[in-house]
Amino acid sequence: METLLQNPAIQGGIAPFLVAVLTCLALLKIPRWIALAIPAAFLTVVLLTTGIEFTPLTSTRKILIIILIATVMGVLAQLSGIKARSRFVYAFIAGAAASIWVAWPVLARESDNSVMAGMVLSITIYSGFITSWLASTLAQRSILASAPAGISLAFTLGISAIIAASALLGQMGLGVGVAIIAILAVTLLIIKPGTKKATRTGELFGLIVGSTLSVLAIAAVLYAKLPWYALLPTFFIPAIAMIELNKRYPAWKQAGIVLVLSALPGLLTIYLAWDSAGDVYF
Repeated sequence: METLLQNPAIQGGIAPFLVAVLTCLALLKIPRWIALAIPAAFLTVVLLTTGIEFTPLTSTRKILIIILIATVMGVLAQLSGIKARSRFVYAFIAGAAASIWVAWPVLARESDNSVMAGMVLSITIYSGFITSWLASTLAQRSILASAPAGISLAFTLGISAIIAASALLGQMGLGVGVAIIAILAVTLLIIKPGTKKATRTGELFGLIVGSTLSVLAIAAVLYAKLPWYALLPTFFIPAIAMIELNKRYPAWKQAGIVLVLSALPGLLTIYLAWDSAGDVYF
């Protein structure tokens, strides 16, 4: 059994997926909180890989703390009903601050102030916009749009991190991705989109996915070998989820179209990561 749990496919895929499905089923009567399946799956990945510890504060442990904080913030935001403009600002600040915290050891070692300022600006823009886009702009959209975009973003960054020589960051990203797959599957098969208001994405989903994946991306650039320019195509993934589709399409078709379209910039990111890494042997 111990050998089985040490299998990377179990740690980053099968186990978090099963935990996410069980969490979704447990929340069927309160589906607006179904995004809690994501931190449940993420904690499963961490538990099976490094164990749940908070000291010393490494970059991956900071990501664990960030997803827990994002979960609490998402719950509070969803309960409070913050206005869209304020939600965008708060999400931007939260995503940017989280990434700066993870990047701080690298930033603190930079002796050139202009270089450090450029790094801070780049990190702030990337993490801030990815988080605010998901937590604010997409929060009012159907899960049929945001979940496929989240899946594409999670698998893009997870695979890219593995190519960039960080298996742990890769497993974390894939763990988020399979959790969103579980949410989408339960929504399509059981909740039935269009029959409940709860199929709206919600701030909880956006804050968890946006902050966690944007921080993971920054960590892959700073602590692994992912080139910074490989992240540029990922800006288009949340934007694609904003495309208005024909409401007459069946739910599975709407989700499938967004998934295919949002996967295209993701494939470009993976290619850029692969091209930068050279020959990669798994």
